[in-house]
Amino acid sequence: MTQNILQLRDFTPSDRELFLGMATDFFTSPALLHPLEKTVLERTWEETVSGNGRLRGLFLECDGHTAGFALVTFYWSTEVGGLTVHTEDLYILPEFRGQKLGECFFRWLEQEYPAARRFALEVTDENPAQRLYSRLGYRVLEYRHMIREPN
Repeated sequence: MTQNILQLRDFTPSDRELFLGMATDFFTSPALLHPLEKTVLERTWEETVSGNGRLRGLFLECDGHTAGFALVTFYWSTEVGGLTVHTEDLYILPEFRGQKLGECFFRWLEQEYPAARRFALEVTDENPAQRLYSRLGYRVLEYRHMIREPN
């Protein structure tokens, strides 16, 4: 089998329907705790293409075909004294899974952000991608994630 070439490209405004279609599939999968409403996905799209730098949307392309997407956010962590690059979402279409695209994505991410002091992601217990993340050196950080969502 020949090695697939992974390329990444930033979202453009014309990619809206492509993103929303894949995001709808992803956000109704066992990788998430609950499905999201379309309005939430639309707000995410708008934030991604707004150019404010808080959220970066990338399409994963393999041999000229869109293979998935990633959303990456950035924040400062006092705990590590520097930039945290957080993979908010990583979705690979079923027909492209098992081809090491996720592994290639995380290698690219570390090369793209060499100043990062931490790379982070969240995962459900049911998500089989945990094996990949562990192989890549990700570990569970034993904090309880607490949230408050204002009305």
